[in-house]
Amino acid sequence: MLCLAIVANLCFYGVTTITFDPPSTIMTSATAQIDRATVRLVLSSDNFVDYDPASMARACMSGRCISYHRWCSDGAGAVKCTFTLGDSHYVEPLTISAPDQAAMTEAIRAVGLIEAKHPAAIIPLALLDQQATDEYAAICRSRTYTPTCRAAYGPQ
Repeated sequence: MLCLAIVANLCFYGVTTITFDPPSTIMTSATAQIDRATVRLVLSSDNFVDYDPASMARACMSGRCISYHRWCSDGAGAVKCTFTLGDSHYVEPLTISAPDQAAMTEAIRAVGLIEAKHPAAIIPLALLDQQATDEYAAICRSRTYTPTCRAAYGPQ
């Protein structure tokens, strides 16, 4: 995948504009336009969570894997997909909105994830194709700190 622009851990191909929202004390984000679709990425936030790795799907390419939670909804003349990435601790870090499924498919094909430990490895967002059964990824909470949470984040 050839990157026309890189923002945080995202590689954009076919992007027409990128806007960085003014920083605030709560959140900073960027918005990219890919044809008729809009991609919004949270760059920083004061709302952190630890996601339960057991609730995440995995996508792999060339021996590099990423855990993720994908939720898409289609209604009221628009399609919206939210991707929660296992290595991100922000709530709702990546959202794509499009007027129809064709525009959504095109936008998803134009985005790749740059793996932090191996920056040369770009995982196409299109590989993150498993739709979750729940809208939100499970998080590790103090009362329900599961063995997978302990393995990922250590003792509470």
